Amino acid sequence: MPKTPLNMFKVVLLLCSGLALPVPAQEAPVPMVRDAEAVAEATPYKPFRRGITETVQLPASLQAVRRNLIAGKRLRTADLRDLADAGDSLAQMRFAKFLSELNDPTLIRPQVHYYSMAAYNGRDGAVPPLLSLLRGHGASLDASVLANAEAALVAQATHGHADAIAGLAKFYVAGVPFGAKGSEGIEMMAKVAQTGDHQAALDLALKLISDKPGEAGLQAAREYLEIAALSPEPAIKAMATSLLSREGDI
Repeated sequence: MPKTPLNMFKVVLLLCSGLALPVPAQEAPVPMVRDAEAVAEATPYKPFRRGITETVQLPASLQAVRRNLIAGKRLRTADLRDLADAGDSLAQMRFAKFLSELNDPTLIRPQVHYYSMAAYNGRDGAVPPLLSLLRGHGASLDASVLANAEAALVAQATHGHADAIAGLAKFYVAGVPFGAKGSEGIEMMAKVAQTGDHQAALDLALKLISDKPGEAGLQAAREYLEIAALSPEPAIKAMATSLLSREGDI
């Protein structure tokens, strides 16, 4: 079958993905699939803890509060906040959740603040709500809060948290809320895709084609589409399969 013209392949991808990204003048290095026959297994998440890890690290006035928290007892809101501010990651997580349950839009900033601290100190459960808050409100947050949120996601990503890696990758590629860091975002998205994440593989293929019109970009996009085509999700599988068939023998 004759090779589909590059421009046509690009148009098909952009129409299917809804992307309208500029094409750079020069082609940059493209992250390739490490093994075309078998995608590497996911790197296991490595749990970690920072901040307060032992009750004796706290002032005497907060030691009983921490013991009550660990025992599952109800705490005064002020005590929970004080414990969170002292560096206890569980208290940070619980206080952030308490704030979120108030459904007060004026409390978005403190929610991000406490979820960021919890994630930075090792609470992986803080990552999903933190990502959700950043997607919805990141553009309106101040630089200091965003810096802490980014540091928290980087800490979790460094330890293998797949959601943190994927979230950072998308934020970096989009340029919001942490600013444009496209090359870092593509590298991170490639790591997620190479573990067999079908959605990430499809997203990366679309991004590569929209940004990299040369042969290297097309080759990488083909390999990531092949990963996406293995998805059990009908929509992802159908799109990837359709794009590969439209792309011909490229």
